[in-house]
Amino acid sequence: MSRLSNLPSYPLSSNGKDFYFVTDDAVSYEIYLTSGEDYIPDEHFSTLVRMVGFRPLNKTLAAKSGADARIHQTIIKALSLYFQEQPDIVLVYVSDMMDGRQRQRSLLFDRWFREFGEGYTKLDYTDNTYTYCGMIFREGHSYTADLQEAVDLYVQDKEA
Repeated sequence: MSRLSNLPSYPLSSNGKDFYFVTDDAVSYEIYLTSGEDYIPDEHFSTLVRMVGFRPLNKTLAAKSGADARIHQTIIKALSLYFQEQPDIVLVYVSDMMDGRQRQRSLLFDRWFREFGEGYTKLDYTDNTYTYCGMIFREGHSYTADLQEAVDLYVQDKEA
């Protein structure tokens, strides 16, 4: 998340918790965190887990606008800011399943991570059919082994 390309991100505004930005096509987006304790319950580190999401606030405009590379730049910038503010945070994401394109969203996020994820670890936990999830945390996180074990157990439970 530390290495951004030369393409500028959109200016971010914040309410102290969430980030907002507006694209050149006047589409407003929200990038938000919610409690993620339910994704890895009953673990001693679960208070560090946050679910990250982003969404257009005006979906009609978003549906009409074309691809915009600055959107992912802006999302990466916001994620980087979250990690600056909370270095031990563990971000969990779930690819939206509403339109059946969750696999494509997961692949896109994988590509973004390969491009910008230096210094971070990403663990995927998916059933490879319907649910595509992952978590991101800083390399060298004090709970790396525990996080890997929790993901492994989740995957085993899904496969059983």
